[in-house]
Amino acid sequence: MGGTLLWVLMGRAMAYDKQRHKEGRLDQ
Repeated sequence: MGGTLLWVLMGRAMAYDKQRHKEGRLDQ
């Protein structure tokens, strides 16, 4: 029943992580 909420939270966390990588870590 709470699967959709979990997916939303996971998607938000992934987007946040991507943005942080873009802004803070350009050493790759």
